[in-house]
Amino acid sequence: MTLNKVHQQKIMLGTMLMFGIIYATNEFLLSPLANDRASLKDEMVKSEPLFREIRGQIARTRGLEIDGPLASATIAQVNAMIPEGAAIAWGPPKIAEFFKSNGVDKATARMTNEIPEKELVGYRRLVWVIEIPNVDFVPFANALAKFENTEPLFECTGFEVQASREQTGSQRVILNVQNLIKL
Repeated sequence: MTLNKVHQQKIMLGTMLMFGIIYATNEFLLSPLANDRASLKDEMVKSEPLFREIRGQIARTRGLEIDGPLASATIAQVNAMIPEGAAIAWGPPKIAEFFKSNGVDKATARMTNEIPEKELVGYRRLVWVIEIPNVDFVPFANALAKFENTEPLFECTGFEVQASREQTGSQRVILNVQNLIKL
């Protein structure tokens, strides 16, 4: 079987058309798809930390949903313990009365700083310095232990005991305390 010139031209043209279609398919359809696929893989790799962060946030949110009723009860309890009015008005008398009722006279309190509470929105911490000019250590230690145990909104952050040169067995105490207040 011999092919004449017209058939040879048709076969050549068909072959060139087939290669043209293969080239066009590859260049204009498959290459962009492969490039898009590679860029999507890169995007997925780049966004994996974001997905982990989002999954963690979802887990924290679910934890908050579970802990929500308990937190609401705790907030209500804290609100019930905070006296009405400005803390500068009720703080020093409350502190002085507490220490006086526990055998420590002449305790004076003054507010030195106000710090926003990070964990509770709408609350602040007041920093107080309590000075007791003349006290025996054992009654002071007992009063401080009772203060820490009976006043849950107050937290002792440190204290300094200075020995008195005039009276042996008597000390001057400077106590740093923080308490929680509602704005």
